[in-house]
Amino acid sequence: MVRSDQLRVAAGTLRPSRLTVAPERDAVMCLPFPITDNWRAALQARRWHWVDSDGDTNIDGLDARAATPRTKATPSARFRVMRELALQPGLTQAQWAALSKVTQGRVAQVLASLPSDDVQTVVRLWLEQYPGPGGLRLDLARGDPLAKQVADLAGVRPDLLVSGALAAEHLAAWTTPRRTTAYTAELPLMSELNARGFVEVDAASEATVVLRVPADSSVLADRNRVTVPMPASSADRARELRLADLLQICADLDDDLAESPRTLVDARTALLALMGVAA
Repeated sequence: MVRSDQLRVAAGTLRPSRLTVAPERDAVMCLPFPITDNWRAALQARRWHWVDSDGDTNIDGLDARAATPRTKATPSARFRVMRELALQPGLTQAQWAALSKVTQGRVAQVLASLPSDDVQTVVRLWLEQYPGPGGLRLDLARGDPLAKQVADLAGVRPDLLVSGALAAEHLAAWTTPRRTTAYTAELPLMSELNARGFVEVDAASEATVVLRVPADSSVLADRNRVTVPMPASSADRARELRLADLLQICADLDDDLAESPRTLVDARTALLALMGVAA
C-alpha cells in the first residue's frame, strides 16, 4: 500500500546520500525531476518506490494510489493573490491577504506589479500567465456519459470539484463535452476506481476525466461554490456536484478542449462574460 503521505522533494535540495528518514517499506517518493542512477540505487536499497517527472515508475505490485508527477511548476503566491483579486474584487488588502494565505505586504507587491487592479485586467493576465495547478494527475476513461462518470467519482471523493469542459457546459450550455477536469485533495485507490469501471489511460487524449490533486492550494480553497444537481442516472440524487471557480474552469478548458479550438473559444467567451470580461 502506498502511504497517503507520499514523500516529495525539490530538485537539487536533497541528495540520495542524505536519505536518513526511515518510513515504512513500500513508501513512494514523488520526484519532480528525472531519476538518476544514484537516486535509483538509494531508493532500491531502502525498498522504496518512486515516480519521477519523466514518468519513470517503480510501483509494480502495489495497490497504489495512482500518481503521475506534476508536469508544470507550482504556481506562486502571486497567482493566489490574483485569483482572489479577480473573484472577490473590492476587498481590503488585509482581506485579500487572509484569503490568499500571504502577508498584506505581498498583496501590496502584487498590486504594484499590475497595470491595473480592475477585474478585466487581472483576469486576462491571470489566464495568460497561470502555469497550471501543478500537483498529481490521473487520466481516467469510461464509456458512459461524462456527467455520470463525474457523479460516480464524487461518490468516491466527496470533496470533488468539477472544472473544465463539463463545468462550463453546466454554466453556459454550449455543447456536450467528451473530457473534463476534476480536482480532489487526495487521489482514490485505483482498486476503488476500477470497481466503478474506470481505467487509467496513458494518453491524455484518450481520457474522459482528468483527476488532479493540485499543488496550487487556492484551487481547493473554501469559498462559496456553484453547485449543480447530480444527473438523474446517479444513485445518489440528493447530492450536488460542486464546481471549481470560474478562473480555474477557464484555464482547464485549454486541456479539455485542445482538439476543438473553435469550441474552446466559444466556451471561454461565454465564461468570461459571466465574469463581466469581454472576449
